[in-house]
Amino acid sequence: MSRHDEAVWKDKPTVFSFLGVYLLYSLPLLSLVLAHLLWLGLPVEFKTQLQTLSPILLWITMLHFPSSLIYVSAFLISTALGVLNWIVRVDLKPLVFTLGGFVVVEATRRLSIVPGDFNTLILLFLAYSLIGVLGVDLYRRSFTYYVFPDTIVIKGGFVNKWERVVRKDFVSDVVVIVPFLGHLFGYAHILPVTQSQIGLGDTFSLSGVSVEKRGVGVLVGGGKRVVGVEPRPWNCIFGVRNYNDVKRAILER
Repeated sequence: MSRHDEAVWKDKPTVFSFLGVYLLYSLPLLSLVLAHLLWLGLPVEFKTQLQTLSPILLWITMLHFPSSLIYVSAFLISTALGVLNWIVRVDLKPLVFTLGGFVVVEATRRLSIVPGDFNTLILLFLAYSLIGVLGVDLYRRSFTYYVFPDTIVIKGGFVNKWERVVRKDFVSDVVVIVPFLGHLFGYAHILPVTQSQIGLGDTFSLSGVSVEKRGVGVLVGGGKRVVGVEPRPWNCIFGVRNYNDVKRAILER
């Protein structure tokens, strides 16, 4: 019998727990849709005033007005949301992915690989966003959480492979975090806390920003180590159902 067959409990993160990440990697398409809706909602007088920008926008985008304005607005919206996510969650990857989408689309248009009309833009961003969503889903599926009679194990990841092990006899408390969407869709994040008050992942607070500590010490002036942790798939049992059963399985000796 393999080690995995001895697990008291095992599961993967639910789809709903990754909903925010799916949306972040759909920004190339979603920003285009949002920019189009904003354009439709503008008063006629404002649209007329913005039309004075059409020569500049045509030179920048090679698209006629208002498609050019929608395209530029989509770029600004997606970039702003990517930067906001970077600041709040200290995660640069969605911003890089989104900017990469605009670079790819512009390269294909400038090299005349595809037609440069607005409908083609929509199809390109749709394809690119689908690739992002599929990548996120593969990343989600790569994680598996195990509770064995003596240990708790996290496994997962693509480029960075994670395997984290905590002995159950070192666990003094179990923190269950139910986010807003968790109340709606029935999932929670579970953080076993050791006797030293550190869970499966700890954070370092610096000027109001939580920074994950990955293996090495962090020496930055003005910061402090905190017990709280922002749940991530690799630092806790992330986004699983039946979380009360998981809590009991962890606390059982």
